Amino acid sequence: MKGTLLERFWAKVDKTPGYGPGGECWRWSAAVNKQTGYGVFARSSLDGLMSSHRQSWIIHFGAIPDGLCVLHRCDYRPCVRPDHLFLGTLLDNGRDMAAKGRGTRKTICKNGHIKDENLYIWRGRRKDCSPCAVARATRAKARRKERARLA
Repeated sequence: MKGTLLERFWAKVDKTPGYGPGGECWRWSAAVNKQTGYGVFARSSLDGLMSSHRQSWIIHFGAIPDGLCVLHRCDYRPCVRPDHLFLGTLLDNGRDMAAKGRGTRKTICKNGHIKDENLYIWRGRRKDCSPCAVARATRAKARRKERARLA
């Protein structure tokens, strides 16, 4: 890895206007975690990887206290702009998500049925609306019947 930590970090930041919800985000232009959508920064070959927004916080404000997360005001995961970041607990993160309408329980199933009072929890894990749960049970019964007929 060539250059100082700061040189390597800033070489991967795109400050061009137009990114994020308000068009004011500084976009992380290097590696992004495919599962989470957050930028990834290699601090050194010994330190391993760190989320780019966390590294931005450390550069601008210092260490992140134990038990706190770095959250985005802008909700744009590749954003590393320091005034778009703030510290909070996991509870704060959950409340922030709910207040912004993210991470809330889906109210419509994949087949377009409304899942409110007719929500069915399948073996404690899977959540379906009642019409989908009935259809699933009917298909399973038909498969069992067919297997018994062939046996």
